[in-house]
Amino acid sequence: MSKTNALKVAILAVILGGAIYFAVHQHSPHPLAIGETAPSFTVPAMPSGYLDLNQYRQQVVVLHFWATWCPPCVEEAPSLEVFAEKMKTQGIVVLGVS
Repeated sequence: MSKTNALKVAILAVILGGAIYFAVHQHSPHPLAIGETAPSFTVPAMPSGYLDLNQYRQQVVVLHFWATWCPPCVEEAPSLEVFAEKMKTQGIVVLGVS
């Protein structure tokens, strides 16, 4: 085997080995248990700025993912708004992410 072919095989082995390592050691997402801290994330907020979930630590957060093209999502929005108003005095925050 020539040095060039041996080098190609070695590089391929390193790439495959790295891919296998990361595939095996990749952390799978798991459902949160009651009382477990949610992972942090940041999303753009309207009209400007960003919303960071860390702003709401130590509070109960209802996180609602929805879309304007989803009729059931649009239908439930008013009831979530009413819920949010009633519950904010108890420290519950409702966040909508579209």
